[in-house]
Amino acid sequence: MRDRRTLHYRYVSRAELKFILRNFYIMSRSGITYFTYERYDDADRAQERLALGRRPEYRIGPIPEEEMPFIPYKGVVPPTPPFPGGAPEIYITEPLFLVPTLDPVYLLGIYEFNPHGSGGVFIKPCCEVVMDGELLVKRLRGASRMEKEAVGWEAARARYDRIERQLRKIAEKWNLTLRPFPWDRMEVDLVGRAFLINIRLGEKPYVVSLRTWRGEEVREERVEKARDVGEIPLIIEEIISSFLNR
Repeated sequence: MRDRRTLHYRYVSRAELKFILRNFYIMSRSGITYFTYERYDDADRAQERLALGRRPEYRIGPIPEEEMPFIPYKGVVPPTPPFPGGAPEIYITEPLFLVPTLDPVYLLGIYEFNPHGSGGVFIKPCCEVVMDGELLVKRLRGASRMEKEAVGWEAARARYDRIERQLRKIAEKWNLTLRPFPWDRMEVDLVGRAFLINIRLGEKPYVVSLRTWRGEEVREERVEKARDVGEIPLIIEEIISSFLNR
């Protein structure tokens, strides 16, 4: 049973963080992605408790357990010399799309560990926070294109608003999750089990694509184009019907 009160964290490298921000989902290269509900503010402590081969650079979360895909395993990190392990852990075998039922705010809960000692600082892709001369939240350099794309993003958002009600009906009909706009992209996803429909609403023609995955292998199965936003729901219905009934 999912516990809505349980919050999970993942401890990652800079390379993995860049992957998450670029693709807006979490999945390890092995296809088995581990999390813990223990929150560490010190990288050395995280490495010890999680028995990590490398000192983590970032902590991401909290991520509510109820937002995760199926969790096949819950246990305890075994010791791996020289580290004792012992942290509670879970793993998932599907991508975790960062689409909470509220807003994807928790993704911005990124904590950068001090590479030279204990502690660290929170970072956000799109802003920084300074209080009383102390940097509390720093901007992640080069991660956000929000300022450059603000005008285009607003136009794409207006296109989405035209078809949002229809997309929600499609999601309900086919038991999908509607993943609205990430913070820096002009696209929407309808997410099912091991597949998604991606709708790109930037410039014409608007592109609707079917993507499937198994482990870390992601395939683009089908691509259709629409000259008018109003055509998109019909294209989606046809793609889903063909895919699920084949």
